[in-house]
Amino acid sequence: MAIATALLMSPLYTQAQLAGVPLHFADTAAGPSYAFLRSSTDEPYLIQLRTKYQLNQLLAKSQSDYERVRLMSKWVRTQWEHNGSNEPQREEPMAILEEAATGKQFRCVEYSIVLSGA
Repeated sequence: MAIATALLMSPLYTQAQLAGVPLHFADTAAGPSYAFLRSSTDEPYLIQLRTKYQLNQLLAKSQSDYERVRLMSKWVRTQWEHNGSNEPQREEPMAILEEAATGKQFRCVEYSIVLSGA
């Protein structure tokens, strides 16, 4: 098993070279588990974000979480055009949206920052 582990960890071996090496899987989870942390919906920043961009009105008629995710994803996607070379001054939702309103374009990671904040 030590040989297999060493081979799998080495970037010098290709898939073809490893084809004959059996894989061994652990029966227990390795390392600590992590809890998902999220902000409270009554946090002042999030209230300001929802109010300024009328996000509650956007989602008012949605019937399910899935529909809310789709509506928010579509809304975020329409706030700017993608440009893989630009970065915002600050990586937080309202700052990104404010820059986008001036015509700036951003990378796909900024879509996820705004979506996760909304």
